[in-house]
Amino acid sequence: MNNTKNLSTALSLGLLAALGGAALAQGVDDPRVWMTELPTDAPFWGGLKFSGDGSTIAFVNDPPDTPEVYLHTGGEWRVIYRYAGVGVYFPSVTGLSEDGSVLVLSDGSISHVYQDGLFVQLPPVWDDGVGMDVSNGSTGASSVSGDGRIVGVTGRATGNHTTYSALIWNGDRQLSNLSNEGNDYIRNWVSGLSNDGGVVFGTYEQSEPHNDIGWTNVSYSWVHEDGVMMDIPNLDLGFDLLSSANAISGNGEAIVGWSYGRWANEPDDESTDSILSPKHAWIWTRETGTVEVADPARFEGIALRDITDDATTVLGTGTSFDGESEHQLLWYRTDNRFVVIDDLLLRLGISINADWYSFDQISSDGSKLMGVSVLDGQYSAFTVTIPIRNTPISAAKP
Repeated sequence: MNNTKNLSTALSLGLLAALGGAALAQGVDDPRVWMTELPTDAPFWGGLKFSGDGSTIAFVNDPPDTPEVYLHTGGEWRVIYRYAGVGVYFPSVTGLSEDGSVLVLSDGSISHVYQDGLFVQLPPVWDDGVGMDVSNGSTGASSVSGDGRIVGVTGRATGNHTTYSALIWNGDRQLSNLSNEGNDYIRNWVSGLSNDGGVVFGTYEQSEPHNDIGWTNVSYSWVHEDGVMMDIPNLDLGFDLLSSANAISGNGEAIVGWSYGRWANEPDDESTDSILSPKHAWIWTRETGTVEVADPARFEGIALRDITDDATTVLGTGTSFDGESEHQLLWYRTDNRFVVIDDLLLRLGISINADWYSFDQISSDGSKLMGVSVLDGQYSAFTVTIPIRNTPISAAKP
């Protein structure tokens, strides 16, 4: 289950039209489709997030003066926190535990953890005890483990130059530094954790030549386990790639993401700053390393966004060859099969009463697709129940 990524802070109807699908029918009740209207008239919120089991939803309503944190449990929305006088800037929900009992909020600089009705602010100033200043005023919580015990944090320290360090806040409420000690020029971000927090993944960025651009900021992905941080090897496509790791399976077995290349634009073309390759999706496991996930017969590029706890089913998006349309899809890893979600819903006879909709998460067991819908300008959080594919993965290869 992806305990990291979240819906855009400012999803618009136009973006939903690009990423989502048209409703299959209007005004038809289907017990497999569950919806609840967001308690806001504004189309802007911070990090709409479902718990791994789909029982809890959290988001931040962002009015001009006092952002409000909403939690949906027991069939109703309730405000659990108001940022009165805190001085945050566009806070969002960055993590929600498997059962929804632990919530992580951050604006990238000020971060809070909510549990048992209490909010605790993470320390904004911290050093690692051996003289390395890893945070001198900014801690951005980005994720939480499925069991809610460990929070992934990025610490920012400013001085002669700005550094970013990958940290975790553990059950003893102490910060630990996962970054390579002494390398101030590598900027590390934590992206997510396995259910028990034993496997952590993220991205680091450093300056180096990239294709024909020369020196620029280049991103790579990493995984940390048993006290060791190591690179997730990039795909070998014959050109330099930027890497983005996006989700980890709850069991810590697999990490999914995508990579792409960037080139300088032609000097006489001022329409864009650079040229990008299609996205090349990948899955990493200890056994196989990094393997490309592709469906070249139907999609020019694929981006993988979320994965089930048992690492068998992945939620993603495929881009058409003309670049004009995107289709949300499921990749069943056991038999390397792609299914377009709109096609799956049509075959199942599932109708969604919405103008547009988009899925951002898949439940931990693969039984629910979870996302946002729009009907007549009203935004709703919703889930769709689908059959679980529980074929064993033991002998399967990506």
